[in-house]
Amino acid sequence: MGAHSGLYRSDGQISLIAAAAVVALELRQLADGRAGARISTAAAAQNDTTVWKTDGQYTMPKASGYELLDGLPAYWDHSAGVATWRKVNDRDYFLGTVVGDVANATLTCLIDLNVQPVWEIDLRQGLWTSEATDGLGVTSLFGGGVKLAFDAVAEVAQAALYSERTLPIASNPIMMVRFAVVDNGDNAALDIDIGLAIGSHATDFEAITEFVAFHLDGDTLDLDAHSDDGTTDVAPTDTTVNLVEGTYVEVWIDARVPTAIKLYVDGVRVLSGTTFTLGAATGPVKAILHMEKTSDDTPAELRVVELKVKTSEQ
Repeated sequence: MGAHSGLYRSDGQISLIAAAAVVALELRQLADGRAGARISTAAAAQNDTTVWKTDGQYTMPKASGYELLDGLPAYWDHSAGVATWRKVNDRDYFLGTVVGDVANATLTCLIDLNVQPVWEIDLRQGLWTSEATDGLGVTSLFGGGVKLAFDAVAEVAQAALYSERTLPIASNPIMMVRFAVVDNGDNAALDIDIGLAIGSHATDFEAITEFVAFHLDGDTLDLDAHSDDGTTDVAPTDTTVNLVEGTYVEVWIDARVPTAIKLYVDGVRVLSGTTFTLGAATGPVKAILHMEKTSDDTPAELRVVELKVKTSEQ
């Protein structure tokens, strides 16, 4: 049972009878799952009427060690008492949408309470096209998400999934993907790419003329990144992040400045000294998952449970 019993509700706030003492400026998850902010500077005793705001923009504490991007979701880290980029399993809950970029060392952030981001591309919605040559292809995961897999047959193989929805380069896209490499194979003939591109390719992702993507070679868990805008080709570069087989990570591709694309892994910017660019690209781009191998018997498995892209004019 919750700490409060309901009294009445009006737009933007809920009034509750306190079942226990409440401190000033407290944040709690309400019975309907939303975040509630108590903006009163006075504490409340048991049985007092307390008012909890469910909308508006509020400054929240944030820990150092990760960044937050404008328009992406934020969550409340219940145990740490801070806003963060991803909830875990200890009573964390959705807070709202981040307002403005927040640097790694900054200890506060502005949150639009309970506002969900608007996604132009979402793996769980809209139209998607899958491609498969030999291997095991693309299959759906129970509960949502997709799996790209190859079996241990010596053959040329490709598996790809890309959005039918395309976005202009100038639409300021930010891509968010949560994935795990369950099997990274045993031979460098295997390549895995996750990113934005103008299209797909049957045998060689790098033959696509316009893209920005995270990249893995088979038989290594070093996470790389690369880009090509038809003029400047940035070869796969080590992010220094080493994945763990079967462990999910979240990556962001921030293409709001096409000539200086920023990349993040689990909320931390990587390769800030490398210029990834779509500056000369004409687009439009689509979200893509792509896996390929030459005629080798290496197996592989990529699982993606979340893939979303937002855009903005600001």
